[in-house]
Amino acid sequence: MTNQQLQRVNFGQAKALKALGFDWPCLDYYLKMRLPFDFETKLIRPKDSIHANWNYKELDTEDVIAFSCPTVSLALKWARDVKGILATVEACAFNDYWGSIYNKNNEYVDLMRNPEMAGKYFDQEKVKSYEDYESALLDAVIAEIKRQEGVAE
Repeated sequence: MTNQQLQRVNFGQAKALKALGFDWPCLDYYLKMRLPFDFETKLIRPKDSIHANWNYKELDTEDVIAFSCPTVSLALKWARDVKGILATVEACAFNDYWGSIYNKNNEYVDLMRNPEMAGKYFDQEKVKSYEDYESALLDAVIAEIKRQEGVAE
C-alpha cells in the first residue's frame, strides 16, 4: 500500500489537529478559501511530493487558511509521540473491532465498554470497516487531548 492509498483525516479532524498543535510535515492539505458569500474547503494533493507543515500559521491569510491533512495513522502516531496518548485498534471476531486509549497519565479508557464513548464515536451503523474504526478512534483521541488540556469542544 502506498502513502497515496492510506486514509486521510477529514476536514474536521484536520482543523482540530491544527488547533492542538499538529505540526508534522505531510503531503496533502486542506485549503479553506473565502468566496463572495461563504467559504469553500478543498483537499489539495500536490503532484510534486513536497512534504511540509501546512499548519504553519504564517501561511494563513484572512481569505485563505491551510490545514495539514495527514493520514489517520500519522495523526495517531503524533498523538502517541507528542501528546502521550496510545490508541489502538484491535480486530475481534466476526469482522468487529475494539479500540482503547491509554492517556498520558497511563489511565486506560476502554472505548467500547464506556457507554458515553461507544455511543458518541462508534455508531455501529456508521463504523463498518477498520478504516472507519480508526477514524472514529482518532475522533476519540482528539476529544481526550482536549479534555486533558482543558480545551472546550
